[in-house]
Amino acid sequence: MTTIFIWSVVLICSIRGIYSNIVNRNFPYTVAFIVTALFATYMLADILGYLPPLFVEKLFNKA
Repeated sequence: MTTIFIWSVVLICSIRGIYSNIVNRNFPYTVAFIVTALFATYMLADILGYLPPLFVEKLFNKA
């Protein structure tokens, strides 16, 4: 439960950072916040069980 809360806060703060830096035309920080938001979204999807079974194994094991 705590991990869901933490990753949700990270995602919300990242979205706010994306918006703030786009408005201020600070594009390097915008890219950094986009990467952080994507990672937080992936972590939330993994914790909540929205990813298909063996998703990571199929993604990284090309054997």
